[in-house]
Amino acid sequence: MSKNAKIWLGIVLGVLVYAFFCVFAMSSSRRGAEGILYIELGKKSDFKTVLRERFYTPPSLSEVAQTQGFARMDEKIKGLFLKISLLDCAWGEVEELRKAILEFSEKKPSVAYIEYATDKEYYLASACDTVIVPPLGLLLVDGLSAQGMFQKGLWEKLGVEWKVIKAGKYKSAPEVFTRDKFSEEARKNLEKLLDDIFSVYAEDVADARKIPFESVVNEGPYLVIEKAKEKNLVDRTGYFEDVVPERKVKVRDYLKRIRGRRIPVVEINGEINEKLAEKVIKKLKKLEKSFHKVVILRIDSPGGDVLSADLIWREVKKLGEKKHVLVSCGGVCASGGYYIASGGEWICALPTTITGSIGVFTLLPRFEELYKKIGISFDTVKKGEHADFLFPGKELSDYEERKIQEFIDYAYETFLERVSEGRKIPLDSLRGIAEGIVYSGLDALRLGLVDKLGGIEVALDKAKEILGVKGRVIGYKYGRKRWAFEDILDFSSRFFILYLLPVNPVIE
Repeated sequence: MSKNAKIWLGIVLGVLVYAFFCVFAMSSSRRGAEGILYIELGKKSDFKTVLRERFYTPPSLSEVAQTQGFARMDEKIKGLFLKISLLDCAWGEVEELRKAILEFSEKKPSVAYIEYATDKEYYLASACDTVIVPPLGLLLVDGLSAQGMFQKGLWEKLGVEWKVIKAGKYKSAPEVFTRDKFSEEARKNLEKLLDDIFSVYAEDVADARKIPFESVVNEGPYLVIEKAKEKNLVDRTGYFEDVVPERKVKVRDYLKRIRGRRIPVVEINGEINEKLAEKVIKKLKKLEKSFHKVVILRIDSPGGDVLSADLIWREVKKLGEKKHVLVSCGGVCASGGYYIASGGEWICALPTTITGSIGVFTLLPRFEELYKKIGISFDTVKKGEHADFLFPGKELSDYEERKIQEFIDYAYETFLERVSEGRKIPLDSLRGIAEGIVYSGLDALRLGLVDKLGGIEVALDKAKEILGVKGRVIGYKYGRKRWAFEDILDFSSRFFILYLLPVNPVIE
């Protein structure tokens, strides 16, 4: 082996060993330590956080919510300190965690520290006894709004036409491509949804802070914190270093302390597509052979590919033949997300969960005018009358549109049948509440789309009832990524290639 080869081998081995000890150090924790439960919320993008998350999936908001019930009764936990940055999640998830923190605050002291907050971050902070903001912090507490960025004019200038084929009068997602403002149906639906979410928000904050919150909101935003103090939105000003507790127990470490009957929670997050379906189905198949009697699906998805949703639904139904499958809806459980949820035997959602949207659509871009503008033409030779089916460089024919509409209608009817079967709602009644209408959890309960209001704790209570156990039950993220040798090897090789190789390597 040449001298250079030995040097590079030493570097690679050194990186491997260094990565191993870094991960080991990050994974180690002091069990049973006394102190203040410390929770830091909001996405970070620094290198240390990226490195840690490469090997360890951080706790979800629903897992953080679970810790509050245990910490409230734990004598070693003396209080709670919550540092809140901007949150990238739906209102339902925030509501779930807020409720858990509020229950904690009834028994032990709690502090929220925020530097920059919109209504969503402040809603969470208001569950704590004390809200602290630095002197030049900002509270953009001014109510809720929904904006749509409509692109019709842009596509017209480019010469691109979007053909929308849908089933469901209120299925409004494609409107951003085809309109310059909300349709009346979409506006009506959004107004009702905002009314429901704002009513929960305003009532909860008014009760916690003992203020006429709706009038306080109308005077926002609060760019001078002294004004916020006058309105009792903030208790005092202070800097993070001066108020953070010295003896703190990080929530990630505290999760390892909790003991009890473990219930697997399969998370279905984000857009439903082939890749997500493959991962979820793999987990469900494994659980089918496991000793667990109850499985919880935690769904936080706005929908996606109808085929992928149906494939997951089928696995949920198969699992339901051997296990009890409960569904906990997160911030969003709509369209394809609700399609999957309907396969469970029992569903709970938070009052502000966005759900429903029972409908199907597709968007077909047509580039005929664009190609003309830029001087591109096509000539086709085909064998079969419709061999160029849906080719985007030509005008959509009546035959093509009819074929796609047949599929959309068939998928919609299948969706309705799945929900009707799962929720025991007659098809005729279901048609009246489907049509792509988006509902809050409050309306979903009234319409029979869910069984109970609440988050993961409510689902765990249901699991406890089914199992007939009296002790603690704990939901754990099934299939959580843990660090392993192949992870270290993969990261080390990437680090080696990106940072250690010379810019212009020379072959000797």
